[in-house]
Amino acid sequence: MSDYKMDFDDWWNDPIGFKIRQYEYRKKHPIWSRAQDVYWAVWRFFRWADIKYAVRRFYWFFLRGWRGWAPNDTWSLDTYLDRVIMEAVEHLRKHHQGYPHGLTDEGWDDVLHRISFLANRHLGMVEMDFKYTAEEYDATTKELFELLGKYWGNLWD
Repeated sequence: MSDYKMDFDDWWNDPIGFKIRQYEYRKKHPIWSRAQDVYWAVWRFFRWADIKYAVRRFYWFFLRGWRGWAPNDTWSLDTYLDRVIMEAVEHLRKHHQGYPHGLTDEGWDDVLHRISFLANRHLGMVEMDFKYTAEEYDATTKELFELLGKYWGNLWD
């Protein structure tokens, strides 16, 4: 029997004959048939778009380490900055060595906690985790930026 090209029309018109011809083809070409099976198994779970995206994520990881941000961070820069501020200030709050002039250690801890809380609240508002009014959003944003502006030069370890 010559090599048989299997297509959908043959299966539709004669499903049993199609299966027999498919079996004979796979028996005659075991390596090629196995390679096709592996290819489609890999394709199903690791599509090329996913591989391209994994390469991009790898590239973005190095860009973020090199310059502190990556192009994908700018898609929703407000949420990215909210997360960075919230996590970094919370880390600073737990590991700070000193405090600004005019504050006590407890006062500085309260200020850092408030900044972290406001960044988290702002993030929840932007990602619509809870209902809020425009006035609440404006008040949260205003207070967050006032505290950041006031203590910007003191956010170091």
